[in-house]
Amino acid sequence: MSRRRRSRFAIRTLLLVGLAVGAFGLVWGTRTALFIAKAERAPGTVILNQPIRRGDHHHGRRRRPRAVTYRPVFEFATASGTRHQVTNRIGSTFFRDFTEGSTVTVLFESDNPEHAMIQAFSTLWLGPVFLTGFGALFTTLTLVAARRME
Repeated sequence: MSRRRRSRFAIRTLLLVGLAVGAFGLVWGTRTALFIAKAERAPGTVILNQPIRRGDHHHGRRRRPRAVTYRPVFEFATASGTRHQVTNRIGSTFFRDFTEGSTVTVLFESDNPEHAMIQAFSTLWLGPVFLTGFGALFTTLTLVAARRME
């Protein structure tokens, strides 16, 4: 395979990756917007930041400590008075987004209250915005590289 042919293949592959990541971010963002539009709201309380440990990572002889992600566990009551306790699906490795005992607004599906999330940028929009932005940047840089190769 010639060098030019390999370069074209690499550009097409990188372009496909960038578009796929961006599309995934857009789909995630659309699903989040639809969830917010139909969700009910209720006041809730953060009970704790649950540490979730991931597996050990080995790099040669060094052994890195386990990474810990903190996911807020919160409780809220529906309009009927039924109390629910939910662990947020989104967490953070570097910091705890919510302090224990703090009051938050909870978004939840009326027909499935266990599908609930804290109303905050970090829990609702950070993932979709990051992936869409990364996909757009990756696609743009790939197109710039392709143009320079011509």
